[in-house]
Amino acid sequence: MLYLFIALIASIIGALSGLGGGVIIKPILDAIGHYDITTINLLSSFTVLSMAVASTMRHYQAKTVFDQSMTSLLVIGSIVGAMLGDSLFTKALEYASYPQQVKQLQNVLLLALLAIVLLYINYFNKKYQFHIKNRAFILLIGLSLGFISTLLGIGGGPINIMALTLFFALTAKDASINSLILILFSQASKIFNVFLNHDLLSYDLSMLLYMIPGGIIGGLLGSKLHHRLSSHTVKIAFNLVLFFTMLTTLYNIYLS
Repeated sequence: MLYLFIALIASIIGALSGLGGGVIIKPILDAIGHYDITTINLLSSFTVLSMAVASTMRHYQAKTVFDQSMTSLLVIGSIVGAMLGDSLFTKALEYASYPQQVKQLQNVLLLALLAIVLLYINYFNKKYQFHIKNRAFILLIGLSLGFISTLLGIGGGPINIMALTLFFALTAKDASINSLILILFSQASKIFNVFLNHDLLSYDLSMLLYMIPGGIIGGLLGSKLHHRLSSHTVKIAFNLVLFFTMLTTLYNIYLS
């Protein structure tokens, strides 16, 4: 039931704010310490994918409007980036003396990126915003987002939000919708890559029986709340979750 609760709460918040849930799930599972780093990444990815599918379907039914041309280019880039990120993660585990070293590096990088996102969203987003239209650059942004999110095993929500705000001047609500779509395709790409290159039976994924339903229910509830809340409220939720995740990540670094 603990894993169902974690998946449900993370997915509600992730669908509501565009964070995706992985940025909450992975640090919490790291802190609990029941599974190794690869299994945690897989549990997080499957849960986030289920949340993203449910949430995107809800937005589709509600006829949510977004820039399809820009989002399509970002998605194509994120799919390629996710495959590259997963390949690098696998190589890092192969060459690291201890898997714990890779986990610690993930947490340090995640903490640094979350701090940058928090500072930008709250203090610099009005001052530094662009309106990128170059298709090649949009593809490159998508590739970078997919690569970073998969490498860190978080789904990429916070980084997606910052990039969408910085490069495309989107509001918190608009950025959150686009972020969920990016998360959907990047995580699907990562899982497809896992199916091709890994033996899933060698990992203990039994908790997915609880986490996937939590992801689906959370995605539906979170996307429903998204339509009812203002952009300002979504931003507050984003900040609170980001701050909590930074504290959890800091705790994981201290433990390691």
